[in-house]
Amino acid sequence: MQSTTSSYQNRVICLAFSQELYAEVIENATQFREIINLRITCSMELFPSDIGTGYRMKDKYYSAQ
Repeated sequence: MQSTTSSYQNRVICLAFSQELYAEVIENATQFREIINLRITCSMELFPSDIGTGYRMKDKYYSAQ
């Protein structure tokens, strides 16, 4: 029996933000992406090797903490 699982994998990466910074940038997509891109550049080892080909913002998630 053949597997119907795609070779494509969805990846979710959660990044910590202070409440102040998050509130400041979440509504500004350009500024938010700049911060994420900076974190990627500073910590490449934490991200998939193909992150440089692009990524998609999925949704907002609010921590219960």
